[in-house]
Amino acid sequence: MVAALRRGILALGVDGEGLTVLVEGVGRLAAGAAVSALRHIYAETSSSQLRGCAARGLAVVDPYFPTGAAVECLWDCEESTRELAARHVLTKGDGRVLDRLRRLAADPGEEAEVHAAVRGRLSSG
Repeated sequence: MVAALRRGILALGVDGEGLTVLVEGVGRLAAGAAVSALRHIYAETSSSQLRGCAARGLAVVDPYFPTGAAVECLWDCEESTRELAARHVLTKGDGRVLDRLRRLAADPGEEAEVHAAVRGRLSSG
């Protein structure tokens, strides 16, 4: 599956049709060997849905997700990606993370799922 993902990126680019299925697959399989490919897709794709899918995969396989991509995901345009970030981001040691979580919690236009994830993280310290 990881080899197929890498071939897909090389052949189709980071926005290639069919990559979503491969990205979801490596996430479901917890294929640690896919970390670099998922990071590349997350950073380079123009598709917010594919970026969210890559973030979900990274949350499973990338030990640095809580201090890396999860921080960036707090500002994503997709609510499901912001919710994922709120559930995984490391809250200690980075003032901008706590500030962003507080802003998301106070935003009346934010989705209920994001509010729940953020408030859960803020109340747990």
